[in-house]
Amino acid sequence: MVDIRDSNFPHIKFMDIHGNGIMEEVAIMKVFENDDIAYIPISSLDGTDKQRLLSIVTDKHSRMFDLHELMKSTKLKNGLNALEYFQQLVRVRTASGQIIDANPMRRGAGNRQQQAAYTAEKQQQQDTMVVKKKKVMLSEAPSDE
Repeated sequence: MVDIRDSNFPHIKFMDIHGNGIMEEVAIMKVFENDDIAYIPISSLDGTDKQRLLSIVTDKHSRMFDLHELMKSTKLKNGLNALEYFQQLVRVRTASGQIIDANPMRRGAGNRQQQAAYTAEKQQQQDTMVVKKKKVMLSEAPSDE
């Protein structure tokens, strides 16, 4: 599990991204169900972008939504959508500790417990389907009468 500590602003955290004990300031975009964390390294922002981000995270609704959702509904002064503008800077730390570019087609597989639970759930769904299929086949079978 990654070490994350609060800062003075919503969505802005200090995170041990590489698991080396060095805390880096990041904007947490979203934490996924498989424990992947989408974030923006604050060090990648210039002064103007830091001001843009600050205006988003200090908005009156900032504590009610993920930063991803806030950005999706925010239009910057330059006319661009905040999510589209900042998306190029988003990185993802997978549950296994890998750092990857944000890409909706690519996600971490989660930790081993999550993988095992997912596999067991899928197997149970398949088993249930097989049982239902057999019941249907039996109910459709001609009777001996």
